[in-house]
Amino acid sequence: MINRRILACLVTACIVGLLFQAAATGQPTADDGLRYIPGSQLRGGHIRTGNLRLLGGLGLQAEYNNNIFFASGQPGDAVEKDWIGHILPTLFLDYEMPQRGGIRIGYKGDLAFYREFRENDWQNHLGQFDLDYRSPGGLIAMIKNTYARVSDPYGSANDFGLGVPQTKRWYNDLRTAFGFRFSRRFRLTGLFDAYIQKYDEQKDFTQNWKGYRGGLEAGTQIMTKSWGFLRYYYGERDYIDQLFGVNESNDADFTFHQVNGGVNWDPGAKWAGELNLGYQWRKFKNEVDPSGRPYSNKNTWVAETSVNYLPRSANVFETQQTSLLTFNLLRGVRQVGSNSNEFFEDTKFGLVMRQLLSPKWLLRWDAAYRHQKFKNPEREKTDTFFFRIGLMYNIQKWLGIGVRYEYDNKDSSVDRNDYKLNRFKITLEGAI
Repeated sequence: MINRRILACLVTACIVGLLFQAAATGQPTADDGLRYIPGSQLRGGHIRTGNLRLLGGLGLQAEYNNNIFFASGQPGDAVEKDWIGHILPTLFLDYEMPQRGGIRIGYKGDLAFYREFRENDWQNHLGQFDLDYRSPGGLIAMIKNTYARVSDPYGSANDFGLGVPQTKRWYNDLRTAFGFRFSRRFRLTGLFDAYIQKYDEQKDFTQNWKGYRGGLEAGTQIMTKSWGFLRYYYGERDYIDQLFGVNESNDADFTFHQVNGGVNWDPGAKWAGELNLGYQWRKFKNEVDPSGRPYSNKNTWVAETSVNYLPRSANVFETQQTSLLTFNLLRGVRQVGSNSNEFFEDTKFGLVMRQLLSPKWLLRWDAAYRHQKFKNPEREKTDTFFFRIGLMYNIQKWLGIGVRYEYDNKDSSVDRNDYKLNRFKITLEGAI
């Protein structure tokens, strides 16, 4: 039987739905230029004054998960299953500057409640600020900042804490670009990104670090709405805490040089996103780690590619598309922690398809493959396959219900790191 807290979430949905309906009655419809709620397939923005609008949403979700700790099933690593209820609030302020861009500031949350393993309840809170500005005179400005306070068991980019409940941490991710378009065919942009993350527990100190990268981009127009670019970055990572034998003379601090090239597109093209491939030269600041093992500098190719194809020429975030196909390719080198010379090469590619079956029905599926090659005593290699499929039905323009199935299968050369995971989700969400 589903936990009372989960059942209460679904009952609350009915009440919330009535509130959203009241807010939407007599207001502009989706055909009046409403915006998608971030992370949702519904549109909002009924509450607005001039170019300023409020985007609000609330999702209530019931999830069945047959492997909540990402366990292998090996002795001492038992597989556990549970029902999990999620409350998913969203609130954004959106200011549009016609023909120039816009500013968006807001909040997204995920509050999870377990039926059996209640001590594993967790909360994620994310604050976001986005500025995108392009003046007719050629000025380009972009700022994206995300601050998150999280405790989910889904791990970080290097998989630290995967399957570990109550892994409390915070991070701040800042990305900026300022430049000038000198003519219809050339632009020059300065780039600066900064990142910091810290974990609450002292035992997790090896994951506390800050870093930055700065660089320059030169771009030239190759077709009406497409640009070729070449970027150079210099950056570094600095591990923050010096504990338990880890100090400035033996931690995993490093610097890097990186060159990227590719293609991106202006808003309104049938293609969107960015094709981005590059090469990175990484050099460690110290000779050996705290255990006396030598650090090995690593030079390899990298990728940060996400390309959307839209059969209709329109902005995917503002106009509903009949079809949308996305290709993603990510590659980088992940450091295990401040106290070790171990790292792994991480390559992931995938496809996402979104198909509008009718004005009310939306189908979405994702498929991805990830390969990891470790530099560690076991020379571990892993292959992970991901598959998701979901169907959403818009009951009203402000209210929708969706079902989703997710499957993960990790096959490692080290058996204790294998896992299989099935998740079934049903979500009711509303928008204002």
